[in-house]
Amino acid sequence: GEKDLDRFEKSLIEALVHVSLPPSKIYFARSNGELGPSAGRPAPDGLDEWITALRFYNFTITQTESGPTITIPDDAKALVLAGPTVPYSKESRDAILAYLRKGGSVLALANPTGKEDFAWLLEDVGSQYRLQSGFLSMFRDHPGLLHTGSFSDHKMVQSLKSVLRGAVLLSGQGFFEKRKPTEPAATQPEGTKTAYKEDLLLHSDGRAFRDRNRNGRIEPGEEAGRFVLGLLFEDATERPSEGSTAPMPDESQRDASLTAQSGKLIVLSDANMLSNAMLAFPVDKENVRFGLDSMLWLVGGSEIPGIVVKERTDRAIQVNDDLKLRNIVLGVFGFPVASGLLLALSLYLYRRRRKFGEQNR
Repeated sequence: GEKDLDRFEKSLIEALVHVSLPPSKIYFARSNGELGPSAGRPAPDGLDEWITALRFYNFTITQTESGPTITIPDDAKALVLAGPTVPYSKESRDAILAYLRKGGSVLALANPTGKEDFAWLLEDVGSQYRLQSGFLSMFRDHPGLLHTGSFSDHKMVQSLKSVLRGAVLLSGQGFFEKRKPTEPAATQPEGTKTAYKEDLLLHSDGRAFRDRNRNGRIEPGEEAGRFVLGLLFEDATERPSEGSTAPMPDESQRDASLTAQSGKLIVLSDANMLSNAMLAFPVDKENVRFGLDSMLWLVGGSEIPGIVVKERTDRAIQVNDDLKLRNIVLGVFGFPVASGLLLALSLYLYRRRRKFGEQNR
């Protein structure tokens, strides 16, 4: 059938991508409370399902110690900081920033309930956004849960935007809030100043609100709006082209400028969006696809996701507890009562009309 052929086509393309992509080493930091692969049986806070999807695309997953000083090997294609709860030391921060300035790629998944807010990382790339801890809700029966498909126009999420009503699921524990800079941006070594282009990668939709009492209901004083949930940064430094007539820098400046390559950074407000517990939640979501597309873009394979993803034409109907109760009440009581009343009214009108006809005769 048509669905079987669609499934076969998707599987065939994924297999071709799998055997043609070069292997890429992804390092997951640990020792600061980060999430990662489960030690044995998959744990709710593990990242096993997402890591399995990464391995299918020839990503080699390795863990590296993050405390007291993180070490990032030269063969690292990307570094993942998945929900640290303990702040990174100054040495680890300097190592991460140096790796980013050299053209490295970093995926930072924040844990708003922890003590690491990545303010130093956002400051270094020149962003005015900061992680704000705050309980967000959308659904009355599931406080603290967000379901959104409000992506930016960046090429990284074009694959998801091509999917019919594609959306991701997040736990509303925090968001990014724009603040006025109170301190000058972190200084980089002379000759390596890098300008980053910022993109508001992911928003909540207009149904989200600050659920201060965590009851799933919007009440006076609980503002609603579109909250920023994901940020993307890429190197936008203008460098002289090959035929440029700009004056050549001296030897020391030229050596230093070579260290400022095309660094990439993605910062998300929820590390749990890629955890086993979130991926097991029984609603339509594209979390794994979002995590996979993020990693492919970070390592330079952003043209792959658009080939693999196929637009969905069939949609499963999601039934929550409230809807189940409503259907039971309507089916057991509402429909029979309404049918009885309608039948009684029809019989009454029929007899009245018949009696009226007899009187006229």
